[in-house]
Amino acid sequence: MDIHSQNSALGNGIHAAVYESLVMFNSRTLRVEPLLATSWQQVSPTQMRFKLRQGVKFSDGSAMTADDVVYSLQRAMSKTSTYAIYTQGMDRIAKVDGETIDIFLKNPNPVLLNQLTELRVMSKAWAEKNNAVEPKDIKAKDETYSHRNAMGTGPYVLKEWVPDQKIVFAANPGWWNAGKAEGNVTEITYL
Repeated sequence: MDIHSQNSALGNGIHAAVYESLVMFNSRTLRVEPLLATSWQQVSPTQMRFKLRQGVKFSDGSAMTADDVVYSLQRAMSKTSTYAIYTQGMDRIAKVDGETIDIFLKNPNPVLLNQLTELRVMSKAWAEKNNAVEPKDIKAKDETYSHRNAMGTGPYVLKEWVPDQKIVFAANPGWWNAGKAEGNVTEITYL
């Protein structure tokens, strides 16, 4: 369940139930659209500014902040992360204010928004509290708390995980988009 540890199509699909990214790829319109960011602008050829959605909460009820977003993108850039392909070209991430972040690039990057669709946000405080600041190194045998637990801003929460048997997600009652989203699925079970 560590969103920056193991980059695979199946894992990314499962993570998307619990964790969200700044932007999403809309498969109907084939466009990148806002998700945790409400808007973005190119400040310079190597600087993109993102306004963050207000009122978003993690599944424990804590507010998502610019610090969480900066932390998550930096975590994806760490040496134990397998998400380097999505952070290629990023130089640094900076908090502008409580609702704005900047991504500084090494060179202009016309596909940055596409890359950001796979970089999900986790709570910095949750990671620190549970000794999961760095992503789990998939080459090592050690595990971190984030390997078997999850706490995101997405439409579902991790209800149960029995390794090699099943994963159960339940609807997140505090999801910021609950009243506007399509569908009526209250529980998902992967066997």
